[in-house]
Amino acid sequence: MTAHELRYAHYYLRLSVLSTLLFSCTVLNLGPLEQLTMTQSTGVVIALFTMLTLAQSLKGG
Repeated sequence: MTAHELRYAHYYLRLSVLSTLLFSCTVLNLGPLEQLTMTQSTGVVIALFTMLTLAQSLKGG
């Protein structure tokens, strides 16, 4: 695995952890995220993963 691939693997891992926290906070109605619906949370996660994938593609990853 190249350093470039490893960097993006770390990004995806971090985004996965953040997504899990977002869904947990949404489901459990914790903190400022209690205002989000499950649909909104899903939209945020999809948008973040899409942006990361596009960034990786545009940089030649």
